[in-house]
Amino acid sequence: MKKPDLDKIIDYCHRNIPEFNYYEETEYEDKPLLIGDWWVRREDGDLRLHNIFDFIEDNYNVEISWHDEWTDCCVCYKAIGTSPTNYGWQPSYLITNDGYMCKECCEDEIEYIIDEYKNDCNKAVFEWTIPLIENEGFNCFEDDDMLCSIFQNGFHRGMNDTPEKVIKAIEQELELDTINDMYDYIFAITSTSQFYLNFTIYLRPI
Repeated sequence: MKKPDLDKIIDYCHRNIPEFNYYEETEYEDKPLLIGDWWVRREDGDLRLHNIFDFIEDNYNVEISWHDEWTDCCVCYKAIGTSPTNYGWQPSYLITNDGYMCKECCEDEIEYIIDEYKNDCNKAVFEWTIPLIENEGFNCFEDDDMLCSIFQNGFHRGMNDTPEKVIKAIEQELELDTINDMYDYIFAITSTSQFYLNFTIYLRPI
């Protein structure tokens, strides 16, 4: 028996699968992605996978996943994965006032990203963003060994650094009333783990 064209499968899913969406490509590979709520409630009350789920997996060269693990880039509308895969996972997107923005679009909109994230203790970019902000004149705050100062916040003893404490320490060291008398700043998360995260601060002279 000849299998239906993928277009017919997509049309069926649009009509029968809650939260369904189709993407021609994702951030990870060029394979099409189908997402949705694939659970079906049986008469006895238990949940089972919709029959179409296994049929798609067995017959088409596509990725199939769950709707709550993906979202759209607010610029290019490409699928972005939002579900962590390990303790060291960092998102490959940044959240802006317009929505989630993928890596590629962040590169194209770096001035907008800087405006969104600078001078805010409640926001931080991720490690992959550091080369982008360095190209725009931001440099890491250096310690005595001329290395980037790394701060930690987590569950272990002594891991109690916060952005507010970092800002206060810099103001005291440089004898500033406020850090913005001299610098704009952006916080960056450099690594994550199960029990703590490392972060640093990047400064750009005003």
